[in-house]
Amino acid sequence: MIAKEQIRKEVKAYLKPVRKLMKFSKETKETLYMTVEGCAIDFLNANPKATMDDVHELWGRPEEWVTQFLDSGKAEEVDKFHRRGKIILAAGIGLAAIVALILVYCFMYQFSNITIVDYPVR
Repeated sequence: MIAKEQIRKEVKAYLKPVRKLMKFSKETKETLYMTVEGCAIDFLNANPKATMDDVHELWGRPEEWVTQFLDSGKAEEVDKFHRRGKIILAAGIGLAAIVALILVYCFMYQFSNITIVDYPVR
């Protein structure tokens, strides 16, 4: 029997090529990992002599898992996660712009009090 830790490592390695497609929260990714892992465990329990190669054949292509997972109703959660990320990015850019304006104002104010004395030429 294959250990659960080994199955977990195989799941992460299996889904690694499509990690960029999985733009959802950590909890949702964990749910996907648990789903794939549960499928492998059920298969291995039903077929005790199966190897990890048999499991890979059962799993198919990783892209299919992600698209199937998104089609199962998680699209709203993905949109919410993207929207929250965009709001945080916009707030960070706005805050950086305000800080930059304050620094420019302070710099200009500091040097506005300096007077250059122009001595007459004899």
